[in-house]
Amino acid sequence: MSAMIVAAITALLWSFFGPERQTLSLLRANEVARASADAPASDQTRFDDVTAAAAITFVHDVGDVLSDIRQVMSPGAALADIDGDDRIDVVLPGAVFRGVGNMKFEMLTASGITADSAGMGCTVGDYDGDRDADVYVTALGPNRLYRNDGRGRFDEVGGPAGVADRRWSAGAAFADYDLDGDLDLYVANYVRYDASFARARSGVRFDRDEPAAFNPYIFPAESDALYRNNGDGTFTDVTADAGVVDRDGKGMGVAFVDVNGDRLPDLLVINDVSPDFFFLNRGDGRFSDESLLSGLGDPRGGMGVAIGDYDNDGAFDVFATHWQDESNVLYRNLLLEGKSARTPLFEDMTIAVRLAAPSIGSTGWGTCWADFDQDADLDLLVVNGYTSPASSDRSQCVGQPAMLFINNRGRFENAAVAQGLASLAPYAARGAATADLDDDGDLDLVVTTNNGPVKVFENRMASGRWLKVRPRGQAIGAVVTVSAAGRTQVRPILAGGSYLCCEPPIAHFGLAAAAQADRVEVVWPDGVSTVLEDVPVNRTLTVERPS
Repeated sequence: MSAMIVAAITALLWSFFGPERQTLSLLRANEVARASADAPASDQTRFDDVTAAAAITFVHDVGDVLSDIRQVMSPGAALADIDGDDRIDVVLPGAVFRGVGNMKFEMLTASGITADSAGMGCTVGDYDGDRDADVYVTALGPNRLYRNDGRGRFDEVGGPAGVADRRWSAGAAFADYDLDGDLDLYVANYVRYDASFARARSGVRFDRDEPAAFNPYIFPAESDALYRNNGDGTFTDVTADAGVVDRDGKGMGVAFVDVNGDRLPDLLVINDVSPDFFFLNRGDGRFSDESLLSGLGDPRGGMGVAIGDYDNDGAFDVFATHWQDESNVLYRNLLLEGKSARTPLFEDMTIAVRLAAPSIGSTGWGTCWADFDQDADLDLLVVNGYTSPASSDRSQCVGQPAMLFINNRGRFENAAVAQGLASLAPYAARGAATADLDDDGDLDLVVTTNNGPVKVFENRMASGRWLKVRPRGQAIGAVVTVSAAGRTQVRPILAGGSYLCCEPPIAHFGLAAAAQADRVEVVWPDGVSTVLEDVPVNRTLTVERPS
């Protein structure tokens, strides 16, 4: 069945059943469980919890009693080099921890990024073109834009810049959607919280067991916003003019990525209990809504999103996390099969690659594609946690185990038991982001938890050779391709994704046993290409953008 037909049937079911589609998803979950089974976990998949040694002491705190949905949705995190010392720092909605080497961090008490219990997520990009990392923090209004002075100290300029959105914002992403040389900003807004809505609809049945105040169906959606960078430190809201009006979506994860190879950043918005949106960039400053025709207009309870080429065919695929009665979903991009003409098409591969059944019963949030074992294909991480408090402890949402799926020739083995993330289980995880925190060449992990600590995990499973490619300059939107030992891999440089998170603009490649990278190509956002050949492995390759 084609992606177009599947999308049409999905939209039809949504129009008839709305919130009651939970029953349908439970029936489908039983079918998924019969059609798919977990493969044995590998003994080699392991992370070590190094939070204490890393000295990241931030604890998300929204009070001793969780009373409504506003308290259970955050936080996220951004991993970026904010002070220009080539080490990865950890930015949280209210705290900054500077990397000092060897997986150790120190808190910057005078960074200028202030603590805020209403903070949600972070994204990082050089919006003013001065070659340092600026930070945008979403919140239950107002959002904040922090301008970096180049040394990791920030001035809050959201109001003067025109991006201090006062609505409840969740995911955000930077990208140069109009290819004019500076970074624009998309902000996904969630719901309009009003306690009277919960009281008025407390008796309505939605086939979910949350109290009304925690149920996203109860509250109306907030519309999203696209801000065009004016090039002078300010932004203009061009949501309507650009054709990306999302009035009914309850926005969560956001990603800009070119899915059809025309160099134009397309836009994917993952929505909670409302259909996802896919906006195709037309190249004239406007987008067309291709949510239905592309197959990406999923109506389930979406949270996080990850973009990556899991099957190494050169096209970017999409993974989205969902609520626990609905499986997560993997969409394979059909671009290179000649099935995508003007509109990109995606095929739901979740059951076929063995990712469906393991996700039933867990509410997924942060998610990352990463070659954790460095065998030249992308593995998949999903962190989980429930959406309302435990009956025994009203200060905590129910914690659920994280999942690590090892890529085995395009199918996935659930290594959750063996991978050493058990210390997350008492907490409800939210954000997840990867980076090489200790500069040893493999990808480590930072996970945020709701009303709990930030956790840091060191990768102990990697055995293959590796190459990190760090484009310098305005790199957001660049695409990096590495060919080695007869295999070609491709990575996008993004500023957003996962759930409320952002990863550094560095492309990491596992190379298995390859002795060298035969060819490295960086295609910059303006289409200029930089090519290097016979590149040594086990090192970071810095590539300067041509002037």
